[in-house]
Amino acid sequence: MEGHIVVILLTSFLGKSGAQTLTQSLSMTRLPNKTVRFECEIDVSDFSSAVIHWYRQSPGQGLQRMLYYKNPSETAQDITNRVLFAEKRPATKSCSLLLRDIREDESGMYYCALWDHTV
Repeated sequence: MEGHIVVILLTSFLGKSGAQTLTQSLSMTRLPNKTVRFECEIDVSDFSSAVIHWYRQSPGQGLQRMLYYKNPSETAQDITNRVLFAEKRPATKSCSLLLRDIREDESGMYYCALWDHTV
């Protein structure tokens, strides 16, 4: 698939045991220089306090945390070579990660993960 970005999404969970559920799309493919939006639905008791982590696992590599996001003022990005956009939508209990101008070296498995401090 030369000239394509292959992105595979799976569900992941980090945190204490409880009734949290994360749901993601299974897979998508995008051409380089396009935009990809990862969506994650979160069923958690206190959505506003949930901290969402986004990870990428490139082929042959370990997991790399890209960023964590609680709200616009409580976020930290671990990947320094690009700008990432994250948001949480309380009305739908969902969050998203937006990557613009994707590159072929960004192919891999992307995960959303949850740390719920209320459980």
